Amino acid sequence: MAEETLSGINPTRMELLKLKDREQLAVKGHSLLKEKRDALIKEFFDILDEVQGARDDLNKELAEAFEDLTAAQIEMGDLAVQKAAISVTESMDIDIKSRNIMGVSVPVVNMDAHDRTLVDRGYGFTDTSMRLDEAAKKFENCLKLSIQLGEIEKTIYLLAAEIEATKRRVNALEHIMIPKIKATIKSIDMRLQEMERENFVRLKMIRAVIEESDNDDSDSENTEVQKEVKKESKVEPETKVESEKDSKVEVKSKTNTESENKVESEPVKESKTEIKSEVREVAEKVESKITSGKSRVESAFEKIKARMERK
Repeated sequence: MAEETLSGINPTRMELLKLKDREQLAVKGHSLLKEKRDALIKEFFDILDEVQGARDDLNKELAEAFEDLTAAQIEMGDLAVQKAAISVTESMDIDIKSRNIMGVSVPVVNMDAHDRTLVDRGYGFTDTSMRLDEAAKKFENCLKLSIQLGEIEKTIYLLAAEIEATKRRVNALEHIMIPKIKATIKSIDMRLQEMERENFVRLKMIRAVIEESDNDDSDSENTEVQKEVKKESKVEPETKVESEKDSKVEVKSKTNTESENKVESEPVKESKTEIKSEVREVAEKVESKITSGKSRVESAFEKIKARMERK
C-alpha cells in the first residue's frame, strides 16, 4: 500500500528543509501533547475520587434532612412548615472564580457560609418543633455539599472534554501528520536523487557527442594533411630533376649560363607560388571542417536536449 504524502509540495531542496523542520516541530508537539494528556488523566482520576465521596455524603445528608422534614410536617402540619420556610432568609454568599489546570480553566467556588442559630433563621419558636430545626440545619449542610459537588463535577466535565480533544490531537499527529511528512520527505529525497542521476547521464551523453565530433574533425584534418604531404613529396622530385637537367645544360654550354639561369628560376618561383596557394587551400578546408564540426556538435546538443524534454 502506497504511503500518503502531503499535497501541493514541490520536490525542491528548500521544501525538503522546510519539511524536516516541520517534522521536528510535529514530533516535539506530539511529545508535549502526550505529557499533557497524561497529566490531565491523572488529575481527572484524582478529582473523580472526590466526586464519589462528595456524592455519597450529599445523598446521606439529604436522606436524613427529608426524614426530619417529614417528621416536622407530621407534627406541625404542612401549612405551618410552609409558613416557617417563607420566613427564612438567605444563608450564604457565593463567589465564583477560576483556576488553570494544564491549560484548562475550571471554576472555583468560595462560600461565605457559617452555622446559623435559631434566631438567624427568622421563624418563631412557639409554633415550630425541634424536628424542623434539625431539618433546616441538615438542609443548610446539603446546600454546602451540593455547591462543592457542582464545582467538582464541572471540573471533571471540562477535564474530560480537554482529555478527549488532546487524545484526538495526539492520534492525528501520531497516525496522520507525522507519517505523511515522513513519506513526503522520502519521496522528495528520491526525486532529487533521480534528478541528479538524470543530469549526470545527460552530461555524459553531451560529452560523448562532443568527443565523437572532435575525433571526426581530427581524422578529417589528418587525412587532409596526409594528402598535402603526398602532393609536396611529388613536387620535390620534379624540382630535383629540373635542377639536374639545368646542371647538365650548364656543363655543356658555359657561355649561356646567365640566360639559362633566368629561364630556370622562373619555373622554381612558379612551383613555390603553387605550393603556397595549395597550403592556403588546405588551411581554408581545415577551417571549414572545424566550423562544420562545431555546427554538428550544436545540432547534436539540440537533438539531445529535445529528446530529454520529450521524456
